[in-house]
Amino acid sequence: MESVQCAPDVVPSPREDAEKIRNVVQGFGTHEKALISVIWHRNTAQRQLIKQAYQELYNEDLIKRLESELTGDFEKVVYRWMHDPVDRDAILAHAALKNLSQNYKILIALVSTHRYDGSEINASLASSEANILHDAIKEKAFNHEDVIRIFP
Repeated sequence: MESVQCAPDVVPSPREDAEKIRNVVQGFGTHEKALISVIWHRNTAQRQLIKQAYQELYNEDLIKRLESELTGDFEKVVYRWMHDPVDRDAILAHAALKNLSQNYKILIALVSTHRYDGSEINASLASSEANILHDAIKEKAFNHEDVIRIFP
């Protein structure tokens, strides 16, 4: 579910993008337009490489840094955009489950439109679903009989 983006003619290296993001988030305030100019003009694979380069350069998780610098809806958008599509869908499904009465349409759309293919996607999906199930059990969202019914 990748969006159409206007990419620059020459895409900077992930290292250059990581350095630019670091400059944007350092100091007082965050320059949202500068952050948008990097993140929104890269595809999923490029954003993953930027996250990796940021980690290597600064020994810091880029997503956690962005979460600490941003607020409100912009933080939510950036947080979700920085994940690959499978993880983003899992995040949205988890958020929808927390307030099911208001978000059931989102959950139905995610579940009914997602296609599972490829072992990498299945492993990622299984990990995300296991985390959601773990959190639900930890928060006692299900009783023991419901949990047993989940596993055939």
